[in-house]
Amino acid sequence: MSVHASTPIAAVSDGDDRILASALELFAEIGISRASTNDIARAAGINRATLYRRLGTKDDIVRAALYREVTLSLAELGAKLDLITDLSEWVQTAFASTVIAIRTNRIITKALLVDHPGETLPALTTAAGEMLDLATVFVGARILNLHPGHPNAYELAAMMVRVVQSLALTPDAEPRLITEQQIRDFALRQFVPLMLSHH
Repeated sequence: MSVHASTPIAAVSDGDDRILASALELFAEIGISRASTNDIARAAGINRATLYRRLGTKDDIVRAALYREVTLSLAELGAKLDLITDLSEWVQTAFASTVIAIRTNRIITKALLVDHPGETLPALTTAAGEMLDLATVFVGARILNLHPGHPNAYELAAMMVRVVQSLALTPDAEPRLITEQQIRDFALRQFVPLMLSHH
């Protein structure tokens, strides 16, 4: 199944998922822009024609692979957050854990280090709408679990997700939040009051 712009990324099959896992490993090793479709096909143990038929162009592959990475990261984060029942603690942990996870992600770290910004940054910013939507649904649903009936749960979730994206990808600007405690304190000041205002 081809994953082109009109095809939801979530429609990727299990077989294609294994190809995307190989692509992600390659991206972590050499960067996204340096990995050709031939390299990706070789890493996945298939030929280039099969790769194109299954997943489309390199842009399609990058988009689907990063979506897969976000999905797995959210599942891991969810398992951690679902153990927290206090709203304030949940917000601080969710916010700080996500910022740190993005900043230390080996694929993103490698891409920002070796890739040409014009090739990779759009996948993480201007072309990252589906990933941001996925994260917003994840956060919004959990806000409602902790605070049933919150009237602006998904709007607040979207705002948190966008701030996380900005802080994670552009740390060298105000507010300069370096340590986990600084990030938690920021979430406590800025987002916890918004959550609690509707209690």
